[in-house]
Amino acid sequence: MSTGMHNQFLKTLRDNRPQIVTIGIVAIFAAMLGCGGGGGGGGGTSATSTTSTSTTSTSTTSTSTTSTSTTSTSTTAGSTTSETTGTTGSTLPANRVFFLDTSQSVKHMNPDGTDEQIYTSIPSNFKGFAQSPVDPSVKAFAHTSVPDNFPTTIAQYEIYLNSSVSLTGAVKLTNFTDLSVNPTRQWADIGSIMFSPDGSKVFFTAARTQSDGQGGTEYRYRLYSVSTTAADQVPAALDDADDAFVAPTGLKIVYTYWPPGASNPVIRISNIDGSGKSSLTTNAQGANFFPQYNKDGTQICFVSNRTAQFEIWKMASNGSSQTQVTNINSSSAERCYGSSFSSSGSEIVFTRLTANSGTSGIYKVPSAGGTEVLIRADFVQPWVFWSPVASSMPSRAPGAVSTPLSFGTSKRMERFLGLEK
Repeated sequence: MSTGMHNQFLKTLRDNRPQIVTIGIVAIFAAMLGCGGGGGGGGGTSATSTTSTSTTSTSTTSTSTTSTSTTSTSTTAGSTTSETTGTTGSTLPANRVFFLDTSQSVKHMNPDGTDEQIYTSIPSNFKGFAQSPVDPSVKAFAHTSVPDNFPTTIAQYEIYLNSSVSLTGAVKLTNFTDLSVNPTRQWADIGSIMFSPDGSKVFFTAARTQSDGQGGTEYRYRLYSVSTTAADQVPAALDDADDAFVAPTGLKIVYTYWPPGASNPVIRISNIDGSGKSSLTTNAQGANFFPQYNKDGTQICFVSNRTAQFEIWKMASNGSSQTQVTNINSSSAERCYGSSFSSSGSEIVFTRLTANSGTSGIYKVPSAGGTEVLIRADFVQPWVFWSPVASSMPSRAPGAVSTPLSFGTSKRMERFLGLEK
């Protein structure tokens, strides 16, 4: 984290209130991706070790008892529906923790923090990263040829497919920046990007500009889907969303729902085509965001500040049995954000941001609650994914392996978490 970013982080932490990001505010953000963490307030025990960094090819392709004193909150939304349909192998390196560092490199390491390696790097003017679950040589990402430099210019992103994060030989899936036809169709920011488990669709969140009703302009983030089999498409808009995560079976999608005017982000779920929308958390429960399914689709981990601190929570896939997992933060200057289950579901890896690099980083905690262990210190960005062991990845059919490696964060969420440069 640069000195300027660190100072802005301390300044931003004075105000936790969610708010709509105007173009004037967005201009100061970094085009960041990924997920971050660290240790501190709740007594996490450091277990870090010095890691060596090597480089891999970029085309490599039920309520539980916790140790917290917070009362578990339950919200019901019908009967629990299993998302499992069988297992098969993963195309990602097995049992590795993936994250994005401040240099825009997607990295992975062992669950104890050792053997850190670079998976791919994200060049300037690129944002987001996802890998096809059926063909690891196919990557999805966003690119803008117009850097965000408000008020002179506003970024104009498109979604691409290629074997690496490069425009050379890439297929442009979207066509939303023909400003001579429709100036309001430009995408000024991209959040998360992810493939469907069968590789036929790419789901992504993106912001378009609109009037804020008070003489200014704001970004409206929405969830879109687009086919991977054609170029220059107009994607289908599914709902308002800052980030999203597809269920391992491809039947459902869970996302952060934060429409203009809403007091807090909530977690919402829908069918993969956008039908059957249902909120799993409420505005009264504070800010809830960054949901991610476990490996069989029966649990969701997420972030909530309903206890006045940003901590990791979990719930059943229908929203019931909402339970606090971490209890590590002692002030608003300490925040957990991204989280991901291990294959067995017995542990959760998460990221944390504090005012210094020694307690910021990536942590691991039992999913039933317990001691938070720092496995990788230093500032990282707000998304993390724990890849499954080779035999535990659900799929919709033989050969259709769900590989939900996805990176990307909306600028609005970055500001909410204090991740400005």
